[in-house]
Amino acid sequence: VVINKVGGGGEVAVRTLLNAKPDGYTMGLFTVPAMLMKSHELRTGWGVESFAPLANLVYDPAVVATRADAKFSNAKQMFAAAKASPNNLTVGILGFGSNDHLTFMDLEEVGGVKMRAIPFGGSAASRTALLGGHIDLFVSTIGDVLPSIRDGRLKAVGIVTKERLDLAPGVPTFLEQGFDIKGRGSSSRGLVMHKDTPKEVIAQLSNAIAKTFKDPEFIAKAREQGLPIRYMAPDEYGKFLRDANTRLAELWEATPWTEKGTK
Repeated sequence: VVINKVGGGGEVAVRTLLNAKPDGYTMGLFTVPAMLMKSHELRTGWGVESFAPLANLVYDPAVVATRADAKFSNAKQMFAAAKASPNNLTVGILGFGSNDHLTFMDLEEVGGVKMRAIPFGGSAASRTALLGGHIDLFVSTIGDVLPSIRDGRLKAVGIVTKERLDLAPGVPTFLEQGFDIKGRGSSSRGLVMHKDTPKEVIAQLSNAIAKTFKDPEFIAKAREQGLPIRYMAPDEYGKFLRDANTRLAELWEATPWTEKGTK
């Protein structure tokens, strides 16, 4: 049974998981970096060590898109426009501290430019504003942007991957265009459980998930929906979460975007 626990940007869902019996019957969908970032921004009372990693499901690379009729079509042209008019190029994001915001920070740092972040309540609102000509760029993930690229309404300036994705072979990477974007805003979505969940339960569930990722029907459905699936077993996923947490802690310490007194 899937229960959508909304509220607090995921905080209600996390609390539901951590207050549940660690018997293997309750798991949570965990998004990185968005959820982990909250444990640095706020006094959450939980952190990466509060969970037992079960499996990563999706790794959704960050992408920068613009309208199909926009004046620039690639990263060099975008950065040139930003340098020519500092703080004038507008970029839609989902809010400060979000995956999109981290990508925005990466873009400014690597491009040596200053742009203007415009926060929206959701990706649909940001995309609508872009299509309506109210903002210049839209930062999101390829899974979210791909349908609009496929139907010709948007074009991708670049994707934050080392190589082009099979899902979107026509989308150029920032790296091939000469810009090594860090990828802190790329989104992973995986499953975690209470840290006290028995290891044998974790093993049984992770094995079942691993089999699912070999199912041709599952693979085809994910591709149809534009989801870049990437399975990680518990040990690999746990290291991935810890490494991400370390990077986010360093980022927050260096460039906090809210008053540290609110943590």
